[in-house]
Amino acid sequence: MKNYREHVMANRSFNDEIQQENPHMQHNVTLIQKKIEQLEVSTRKLLGQSLGSCALDESLKLENKVESSLTTLRERKMHLFMEHIQELKEKERLLMKDNARLWQHYATLCK
Repeated sequence: MKNYREHVMANRSFNDEIQQENPHMQHNVTLIQKKIEQLEVSTRKLLGQSLGSCALDESLKLENKVESSLTTLRERKMHLFMEHIQELKEKERLLMKDNARLWQHYATLCK
């Protein structure tokens, strides 16, 4: 984020030149800058920074987003665990089959 801000500051003089050359471009640059500011504010709030300025309904929306994200993560984690369990069960089945084959081979050698 810091590198991005430094990059934006370095390019502001370039943006000023562009804005003087083309009014349409100036409008687009202004819109993009506002969008960047909104995204930065949103990012800070999602990271738990600058929450003092949040209204109650905004705080509730953030809480719901966090809960939804946690639910999604838990579901994904559970899915991965279940896949891993299935892989281990398959590996166990193959090892038991191999073990039985080896015991049969051993039994034929001992005769």
